[in-house]
Amino acid sequence: MEVGDLSWMVNATCRGLSPNLFHPERGDVGTQREALKICNGDQRRVKDFKTRKFHLVGAPPCPVKEQCANYILSMSSAEDMCGVYGGMTHKQRQLKRRQEGTHHLNVTRKRPPCGTMAGYAAHLRRKEPTCDACRQQNALWKAEHKQRVAGREEDVA
Repeated sequence: MEVGDLSWMVNATCRGLSPNLFHPERGDVGTQREALKICNGDQRRVKDFKTRKFHLVGAPPCPVKEQCANYILSMSSAEDMCGVYGGMTHKQRQLKRRQEGTHHLNVTRKRPPCGTMAGYAAHLRRKEPTCDACRQQNALWKAEHKQRVAGREEDVA
C-alpha cells in the first residue's frame, strides 16, 4: 500500500454512516462507545451448552481497521483529528504515540533566531557549531550574569 493510496477506505465498515457518530460531542461517551464497537467489533464469547464449545456472536471488527489506524497514526500529532479512527479514540492515539516515541515527529516548530540565547541553545542541542551572532549573545549574557551575581554578593555583605 502506497502512502497516498486510500483505496482501502471502500471496504470500511463505517462507510456511509454519519460522521457525527465518529466525532461525538465532548463528553458523549455513549456515542463514542458505539463508534468503537463498529471499528473493533462487538463480539462476545457464548457457550453452546449442547456441544459445550464457545463461539463468537455479534459484529466482527472492521476489515480495514489496521489500515485506518496506520493512516491516522502516520499523521503528525498536530494533523490528527479528534474522533474515533482505527478503533482508537484521540486520547488512545496520543498515548500510543507517546509510548512509541513518535508523538514529537512531524511537528514543525520554528527554529529560534540566531543572536539569541534560544538560538545558541538550539545550536548546542543539535550539536552544531555555533554562529558568531549566537556566540556574541552568549558572551554578553555571561558578562551580564557575572555582574548580577557580583551585585548580589555586594548586597549580602
